[in-house]
Amino acid sequence: MRLALWVAASLLIAVGVVLLAPVDLRDRDFAGFWLGSRMVLEGRDPYDPAAWLPALRDIAPRFAQDVPDGAAYGYPLWTAVLTIPFALGPFELSSRLWLGAQIGLGLGTLVALLHALGARRPGESMLLVLALVLSEPWRALVEIGNVGGFLLAIVSATLLLLERGRPRAAGVVLGTALLKPHLFVLFVPVLLLSHRRELPRLMSGLAATAGVLVLASFVVLPGWPSGWLSTLARTSAGVGARATTWGLGGVGLALVAAALVSLVVWWRASSPAPMMLVAAALPLSLFVAPYAGNYDQIVLFAPVAICLSALSPAGPWRRALGWWLLLTIMVPFVWLLELLIPRGGGEAPGSLAPLALFFTVIVVDHLARSRRLPGVIVALAAILMWGSLTVWLALAGIPPRSGIAGAAWLGAVVLVLGAVVALARRRGTRAS
Repeated sequence: MRLALWVAASLLIAVGVVLLAPVDLRDRDFAGFWLGSRMVLEGRDPYDPAAWLPALRDIAPRFAQDVPDGAAYGYPLWTAVLTIPFALGPFELSSRLWLGAQIGLGLGTLVALLHALGARRPGESMLLVLALVLSEPWRALVEIGNVGGFLLAIVSATLLLLERGRPRAAGVVLGTALLKPHLFVLFVPVLLLSHRRELPRLMSGLAATAGVLVLASFVVLPGWPSGWLSTLARTSAGVGARATTWGLGGVGLALVAAALVSLVVWWRASSPAPMMLVAAALPLSLFVAPYAGNYDQIVLFAPVAICLSALSPAGPWRRALGWWLLLTIMVPFVWLLELLIPRGGGEAPGSLAPLALFFTVIVVDHLARSRRLPGVIVALAAILMWGSLTVWLALAGIPPRSGIAGAAWLGAVVLVLGAVVALARRRGTRAS
């Protein structure tokens, strides 16, 4: 019943956005998506700068001022094919439908995933939705109109269908991740490997969707790959470092190596459930993606839903610690990276959010199912707690070297260690 109410509320919000909200995406990212699909409908080449730039100036003059010379449609043509339904109408109506569909689908599928995974405690759905709408990626979705809501819906619906025992349908939905395929370079392989029993049916659905989209793109414009690659070659020099490891230089490569080793060791040593493995793979996939923005991080709320459901049957101490870490990373930490870190060198510091969530998933997995926490997990939890407190203290304007901050950090470490010791003694008493 609660799930039906949440889905109904998501639909009402979407309809409200379409009919009533003051949506203005004319000089935002949506203009590029709309124009690419519109040019495909009209039989024009979206990779031709001579046609693209004048058309963009007509619909989004301020947005076009920031577009470098030689630019054209920046995505593979199958992305334009996927978004054709939102280019059938005039720009104003299409922008409302675009944003309303993302909000409704993103919220609805995310809450449905949380319930399908077994989360039944009162307030868990509200906690998840509240964290989502207070997050910086949600603001970015509403303000610039990129495709984060669709990506969140794709991931959530794929995992929901897998949990419901419908791998072929899950593969069909997963195929639409071609909307932004570079974000899922690690997520998709881990998803397939972690669901080996369902692999044939999962692959058949995935191949069907991908095959239709790729074939349609070549039917519409047979030589589009050369035009797209030329566009990337002309404009890549003007694109700054984004919220991935590739903007961090040698430090980023060291962090990637450490994260991959951690993933393999955790996978082999702890045998996590497939859903938890997927929950860890998605933030790591965003971290190593060749190109991503902070607005893409809205998709990370799918792993948060998985972690909340895993923590649902855990004891109050473990559940509270897991909730604290998850919500701190996804709300104030991302806001802090967005608002307080200088952007002169690009958005690379934003990559720390998915990396922190990756390690938090590992901690949550142990909190949810391990009787005794390994020392490395205790240390990692203490580090994450220290980092989360740093975030809250920074947002409160308290200097990091002040006595208040030191006392808060020390208290947090003592609290974590005390909780772990108390839990270990309780387990030992029960065992004896």
